[in-house]
Amino acid sequence: MLDTAMEMVIGARPAYLWDIYEFCFEALCSMRDAAGPSVLDVSFDELSSIKQAESLRAFLLEAISLFVSNEAPADKKHSVLVEKGIALLEEKYNSNLSLDEICEYLSVSKNYFSYLFKRDTDISLWAYLTDLRIGKAKILLETTDMKSYEVAYKVGYENPSYFTKLFKKHAGVTPNEYRTEAAGRRDSI
Repeated sequence: MLDTAMEMVIGARPAYLWDIYEFCFEALCSMRDAAGPSVLDVSFDELSSIKQAESLRAFLLEAISLFVSNEAPADKKHSVLVEKGIALLEEKYNSNLSLDEICEYLSVSKNYFSYLFKRDTDISLWAYLTDLRIGKAKILLETTDMKSYEVAYKVGYENPSYFTKLFKKHAGVTPNEYRTEAAGRRDSI
């Protein structure tokens, strides 16, 4: 994308240059928002003061390099964007989230976020959400008297039959069988 933008700069009419600067500034803002306010702190005026295409390209490459180096801090397992995505999933796991909503919240493209998520977690976003929901369902089955269809609704599944099928695929037993086994484990302690 950077090379495409730079090709547009070379030979662009002056009227289009502001569009190119705006594109570059929006890219910088997205990276800054994902990486944190202390990274890539540059104003539009500073960016638009760069008058040569090669200098602008070099500046943006440096910004991308800073972003990538900050993307997965050594003390964290995931990049900042993926951490924010996981926090959103954990907060709203029981609602009907779409990839569009998640990426709009994070101000990132769907393809890029899906790539980052898979890279950082080794599973897809939807597999992560399913694991999260099944984990919450197991807790509810162990600690409440809720019927399995109520548990399905509580963890975000509108179709109890689908929930039962998915639960069995992940846990090896149906929700009711899981509850019975969990009660047996508690009684034997």
